[in-house]
Amino acid sequence: MLILLIIWRDALCFKKSYVILFIFLLLMPLVFLSIFFVEKNNYVYTVEEIIGNKSTEKKRIIKIAIVDSGINRNEELDDKVAKSYNAINDSSKTFDEYNHGTPVAGIVAGNTIGVNPKVQLYDVQFLGQDGNGQLEHLIKGIEWAIREEVDIINISSGFQNSNTELEEVITKANKHNILVISAAGNTYGFGVEYPAGLSNVFSIGSVNKDLSKAYFSGEGVLSRILCNVSDASIVSWTPFSEI
Repeated sequence: MLILLIIWRDALCFKKSYVILFIFLLLMPLVFLSIFFVEKNNYVYTVEEIIGNKSTEKKRIIKIAIVDSGINRNEELDDKVAKSYNAINDSSKTFDEYNHGTPVAGIVAGNTIGVNPKVQLYDVQFLGQDGNGQLEHLIKGIEWAIREEVDIINISSGFQNSNTELEEVITKANKHNILVISAAGNTYGFGVEYPAGLSNVFSIGSVNKDLSKAYFSGEGVLSRILCNVSDASIVSWTPFSEI
């Protein structure tokens, strides 16, 4: 009887080893595929590669709302701004006294330095001459951009806290197939500002020339893109909460 039990136990072990081997062979392709996709998502794209990627070109002009301190016209941005809206005084006249929205627009669509000079800009001012802005004006600016049927909303500023109205207008933009991009903030690693901290917003951080995260940049699990404007390079990255 004991001998039969030993034989039965050995037979079970033999079958288990085959089961384990089968599971191993089944999972190995998935492991290799996951490694491939992680490496692909962690790849750093330079601005030259982005510009040179002809597959990203569209037959229609992409409309980008720069929600910032306004855009001043210059040689780099000649004929790039399709429409303007001042959310502070509810008018069509903007003026970038803070000199922030204009450089942002140049990076996006400048004739010589822009990532894509072929896009159409929608100028939204909600920041004043001191660089400060009201949340209600930001929401008004986003609402205007939605009505203008833009494709992308870029917000290179943020607030320490979110609220229901901001979250609702961001969700509304998403439902209109608008990609919302926002600055993580210069928080020196202490979290992410809003709306960049929302799960349906792509947040922007900053890196040094060696592609390490800049010491002043915000960080968090929601941060997906980093850029180094001073080095004229823009890169794409996956979440950098561990950096």
